[in-house]
Amino acid sequence: MLSPSQLQLDIAAFLLGLESPVVNGSTVTMQNVTIITTQADENAGDALTFDIIMQALAGSTPRNGKFGLSVVVNRPEMVNTAPNSAVLLEDLTIILEVVEDMALNRAAATGTGVTLDDARNVVANLLHAWSHDGKHGLMYRKSDPIPEAALEPGKRGWQLTFESKAHAHTPPARCARPVITDGGALMTITCATSGAAIYYTLDGSAPSITSSLYSAPVDVDALPTGTRVRAAAYKAGLRPSDTAEMGM
Repeated sequence: MLSPSQLQLDIAAFLLGLESPVVNGSTVTMQNVTIITTQADENAGDALTFDIIMQALAGSTPRNGKFGLSVVVNRPEMVNTAPNSAVLLEDLTIILEVVEDMALNRAAATGTGVTLDDARNVVANLLHAWSHDGKHGLMYRKSDPIPEAALEPGKRGWQLTFESKAHAHTPPARCARPVITDGGALMTITCATSGAAIYYTLDGSAPSITSSLYSAPVDVDALPTGTRVRAAAYKAGLRPSDTAEMGM
Protein backbone atom coordinates (compact mmCIF):
# COMPACT_ATOMS: atom_id res chain seq x y z
CA MET A 1 0.00 0.00 0.00
CA LEU A 2 1.35 3.40 -0.92
CA SER A 3 1.85 5.81 1.94
CA PRO A 4 0.75 9.42 1.47
CA SER A 5 4.36 10.58 1.26
CA GLN A 6 5.22 7.95 -1.37
CA LEU A 7 2.18 8.90 -3.44
CA GLN A 8 3.26 12.52 -3.21
CA LEU A 9 6.72 11.62 -4.51
CA ASP A 10 5.27 9.44 -7.28
CA ILE A 11 3.08 12.29 -8.52
CA ALA A 12 6.03 14.70 -8.39
CA ALA A 13 8.21 12.24 -10.31
CA PHE A 14 5.50 11.87 -12.96
CA LEU A 15 5.21 15.64 -13.37
CA LEU A 16 8.99 16.05 -13.44
CA GLY A 17 9.13 13.54 -16.28
CA LEU A 18 6.86 15.66 -18.46
CA GLU A 19 8.79 17.51 -21.13
CA SER A 20 6.44 18.59 -23.90
CA PRO A 21 3.04 16.95 -23.35
CA VAL A 22 0.30 17.52 -25.88
CA VAL A 23 -2.94 18.52 -24.19
CA ASN A 24 -6.05 19.28 -26.25
CA GLY A 25 -3.91 19.48 -29.38
CA SER A 26 -1.42 21.97 -27.95
CA THR A 27 2.17 21.29 -26.89
CA VAL A 28 3.16 22.67 -23.48
CA THR A 29 6.85 22.91 -22.47
CA MET A 30 6.47 21.70 -18.89
CA GLN A 31 10.18 20.89 -18.52
CA ASN A 32 10.75 24.47 -17.31
CA VAL A 33 8.14 24.36 -14.54
CA THR A 34 9.41 23.75 -11.01
CA ILE A 35 7.78 20.80 -9.20
CA ILE A 36 7.77 20.95 -5.39
CA THR A 37 6.63 18.47 -2.76
CA THR A 38 5.63 19.90 0.57
CA GLN A 39 3.56 19.11 3.62
CA ALA A 40 0.95 21.74 4.38
CA ASP A 41 1.75 24.13 7.19
CA GLU A 42 -0.34 22.92 10.13
CA ASN A 43 -0.61 26.43 11.55
CA ALA A 44 -1.83 27.81 8.24
CA GLY A 45 -4.54 25.22 7.69
CA ASP A 46 -5.20 24.98 3.96
CA ALA A 47 -2.94 27.92 3.16
CA LEU A 48 0.16 27.42 1.03
CA THR A 49 3.53 26.73 2.61
CA PHE A 50 4.90 30.12 1.67
CA ASP A 51 8.62 29.73 2.31
CA ILE A 52 9.06 26.69 0.04
CA ILE A 53 6.83 28.03 -2.71
CA MET A 54 8.36 31.50 -2.66
CA GLN A 55 11.88 30.08 -2.80
CA ALA A 56 10.99 28.27 -6.00
CA LEU A 57 9.25 31.28 -7.49
CA ALA A 58 12.19 33.51 -6.58
CA GLY A 59 14.63 31.28 -8.41
CA SER A 60 16.15 29.45 -5.44
CA THR A 61 15.11 26.18 -7.08
CA PRO A 62 15.03 27.01 -10.80
CA ARG A 63 14.46 24.37 -13.41
CA ASN A 64 16.52 24.59 -16.58
CA GLY A 65 17.42 28.13 -15.57
CA LYS A 66 13.78 29.16 -15.52
CA PHE A 67 11.56 30.14 -12.62
CA GLY A 68 8.37 31.95 -11.85
CA LEU A 69 5.92 29.05 -12.22
CA SER A 70 5.61 26.12 -9.83
CA VAL A 71 3.39 23.12 -9.23
CA VAL A 72 3.20 22.29 -5.53
CA VAL A 73 2.30 18.70 -4.62
CA ASN A 74 0.95 18.76 -1.09
CA ARG A 75 1.00 15.64 1.03
CA PRO A 76 -2.36 13.92 0.50
CA GLU A 77 -4.82 12.83 3.12
CA MET A 78 -5.49 9.08 3.01
CA VAL A 79 -8.07 7.48 5.28
CA ASN A 80 -8.56 3.75 5.74
CA THR A 81 -12.32 3.31 5.89
CA ALA A 82 -12.26 -0.41 6.70
CA PRO A 83 -9.42 -1.01 9.18
CA ASN A 84 -10.51 -4.57 10.01
CA SER A 85 -11.09 -5.68 6.44
CA ALA A 86 -8.77 -8.06 4.60
CA VAL A 87 -8.92 -5.59 1.70
CA LEU A 88 -8.17 -1.99 2.62
CA LEU A 89 -10.65 0.54 1.28
CA GLU A 90 -9.41 4.09 1.29
CA ASP A 91 -10.62 7.57 0.53
CA LEU A 92 -7.86 9.81 -0.72
CA THR A 93 -7.79 13.55 -1.38
CA ILE A 94 -4.77 15.37 -2.76
CA ILE A 95 -4.54 19.07 -3.54
CA LEU A 96 -2.02 20.54 -5.97
CA GLU A 97 -1.33 24.26 -6.28
CA VAL A 98 -0.14 25.87 -9.51
CA VAL A 99 1.39 29.23 -8.56
CA GLU A 100 2.82 31.98 -10.76
CA ASP A 101 5.03 34.98 -10.07
CA MET A 102 3.71 37.07 -12.93
CA ALA A 103 6.72 39.39 -13.26
CA LEU A 104 9.29 36.58 -13.29
CA ASN A 105 7.31 34.15 -15.42
CA ARG A 106 6.58 36.71 -18.12
CA ALA A 107 10.08 38.16 -18.34
CA ALA A 108 12.07 37.08 -21.41
CA ALA A 109 15.16 36.02 -19.45
CA THR A 110 13.48 34.10 -16.66
CA GLY A 111 10.04 33.06 -17.92
CA THR A 112 9.14 29.40 -18.32
CA GLY A 113 7.21 29.86 -21.54
CA VAL A 114 4.21 28.25 -19.84
CA THR A 115 1.20 30.23 -18.69
CA LEU A 116 -0.50 29.63 -15.39
CA ASP A 117 -3.66 28.38 -17.09
CA ASP A 118 -1.71 26.08 -19.43
CA ALA A 119 0.06 24.50 -16.45
CA ARG A 120 -3.26 24.04 -14.67
CA ASN A 121 -4.73 22.34 -17.75
CA VAL A 122 -1.73 20.01 -18.09
CA VAL A 123 -1.94 18.91 -14.45
CA ALA A 124 -5.71 18.45 -14.58
CA ASN A 125 -5.74 16.52 -17.85
CA LEU A 126 -2.72 14.29 -17.29
CA LEU A 127 -3.41 13.39 -13.66
CA HIS A 128 -7.09 12.67 -14.29
CA ALA A 129 -7.30 8.84 -14.33
CA TRP A 130 -3.52 8.63 -13.84
CA SER A 131 -2.78 5.41 -11.96
CA HIS A 132 -0.54 5.71 -8.95
CA ASP A 133 -0.61 2.05 -7.91
CA GLY A 134 -1.40 0.16 -11.10
CA LYS A 135 -5.04 -0.34 -10.09
CA HIS A 136 -6.84 2.93 -9.50
CA GLY A 137 -6.44 6.41 -10.95
CA LEU A 138 -6.80 9.83 -9.48
CA MET A 139 -10.03 11.59 -10.42
CA TYR A 140 -9.88 15.33 -11.08
CA ARG A 141 -12.72 17.02 -9.22
CA LYS A 142 -12.32 20.78 -9.42
CA SER A 143 -10.00 23.77 -9.59
CA ASP A 144 -10.45 26.94 -7.58
CA PRO A 145 -8.57 30.23 -7.78
CA ILE A 146 -6.30 30.69 -4.78
CA PRO A 147 -7.59 33.75 -2.90
CA GLU A 148 -5.44 36.83 -3.43
CA ALA A 149 -5.20 37.23 0.32
CA ALA A 150 -3.37 33.88 0.53
CA LEU A 151 -0.61 34.95 -1.84
CA GLU A 152 1.89 37.78 -1.94
CA PRO A 153 1.25 40.69 -4.32
CA GLY A 154 2.16 39.87 -7.91
CA LYS A 155 1.42 36.17 -7.54
CA ARG A 156 -1.66 34.21 -8.50
CA GLY A 157 -2.57 30.56 -8.62
CA TRP A 158 -5.01 27.69 -8.91
CA GLN A 159 -5.80 24.97 -6.40
CA LEU A 160 -6.64 21.60 -8.01
CA THR A 161 -8.43 18.84 -6.11
CA PHE A 162 -8.06 15.14 -6.99
CA GLU A 163 -9.73 12.19 -5.32
CA SER A 164 -9.51 8.43 -5.42
CA LYS A 165 -12.02 6.05 -3.89
CA ALA A 166 -12.20 2.35 -3.04
CA HIS A 167 -8.56 1.45 -3.40
CA ALA A 168 -8.05 -2.29 -3.25
CA HIS A 169 -4.70 -3.23 -1.79
CA THR A 170 -3.51 -6.64 -0.71
CA PRO A 171 -1.95 -6.15 2.71
CA PRO A 172 1.40 -7.81 3.49
CA ALA A 173 1.33 -11.36 4.81
CA ARG A 174 1.26 -11.86 8.55
CA CYS A 175 3.97 -13.60 10.57
CA ALA A 176 2.98 -17.03 11.83
CA ARG A 177 1.64 -17.15 15.37
CA PRO A 178 4.40 -18.29 17.77
CA VAL A 179 4.10 -21.63 19.53
CA ILE A 180 4.77 -21.70 23.28
CA THR A 181 5.84 -25.08 24.62
CA ASP A 182 6.08 -25.99 28.30
CA GLY A 183 8.78 -28.67 28.40
CA GLY A 184 8.60 -29.13 32.15
CA ALA A 185 11.85 -27.49 33.21
CA LEU A 186 12.12 -25.15 30.24
CA MET A 187 9.65 -23.10 28.20
CA THR A 188 10.43 -22.62 24.52
CA ILE A 189 8.85 -20.29 21.95
CA THR A 190 9.16 -20.97 18.24
CA CYS A 191 7.80 -19.38 15.05
CA ALA A 192 7.34 -20.92 11.62
CA THR A 193 8.24 -17.64 9.90
CA SER A 194 11.95 -17.82 9.15
CA GLY A 195 13.92 -14.88 10.50
CA ALA A 196 11.11 -13.52 12.64
CA ALA A 197 11.94 -11.98 16.00
CA ILE A 198 9.79 -13.16 18.91
CA TYR A 199 8.92 -10.81 21.75
CA TYR A 200 7.20 -11.97 24.91
CA THR A 201 5.79 -10.79 28.22
CA LEU A 202 5.28 -12.58 31.53
CA ASP A 203 2.74 -10.25 33.12
CA GLY A 204 -0.16 -10.82 30.73
CA SER A 205 0.38 -7.57 28.84
CA ALA A 206 0.32 -7.42 25.04
CA PRO A 207 3.77 -8.12 23.58
CA SER A 208 5.44 -5.54 21.34
CA ILE A 209 8.93 -4.76 20.05
CA THR A 210 9.66 -3.06 23.37
CA SER A 211 9.00 -6.33 25.25
CA SER A 212 11.59 -8.99 26.05
CA LEU A 213 13.23 -10.51 22.96
CA TYR A 214 13.16 -14.32 23.08
CA SER A 215 16.64 -15.74 22.55
CA ALA A 216 16.82 -18.87 24.70
CA PRO A 217 14.52 -21.26 26.64
CA VAL A 218 13.10 -19.82 29.85
CA ASP A 219 13.50 -21.57 33.21
CA VAL A 220 9.96 -22.49 34.19
CA ASP A 221 10.89 -23.06 37.84
CA ALA A 222 11.92 -19.40 38.08
CA LEU A 223 8.46 -18.23 37.04
CA PRO A 224 5.84 -17.46 39.71
CA THR A 225 2.77 -19.69 39.79
CA GLY A 226 0.04 -18.21 37.65
CA THR A 227 2.44 -16.53 35.22
CA ARG A 228 0.72 -15.73 31.93
CA VAL A 229 3.09 -15.83 28.96
CA ARG A 230 2.16 -13.95 25.79
CA ALA A 231 4.29 -13.83 22.62
CA ALA A 232 4.17 -12.26 19.15
CA ALA A 233 6.47 -12.45 16.12
CA TYR A 234 7.75 -9.53 14.05
CA LYS A 235 9.61 -9.34 10.74
CA ALA A 236 10.31 -6.43 8.40
CA GLY A 237 7.91 -6.41 5.45
CA LEU A 238 5.29 -8.53 7.24
CA ARG A 239 2.48 -7.70 9.60
CA PRO A 240 2.99 -8.78 13.23
CA SER A 241 1.65 -12.18 14.15
CA ASP A 242 -1.41 -12.92 16.20
CA THR A 243 -0.57 -13.24 19.90
CA ALA A 244 0.08 -16.65 21.42
CA GLU A 245 -0.43 -17.17 25.14
CA MET A 246 -0.09 -19.82 27.82
CA GLY A 247 -0.65 -19.93 31.57
CA MET A 248 2.16 -21.43 33.64
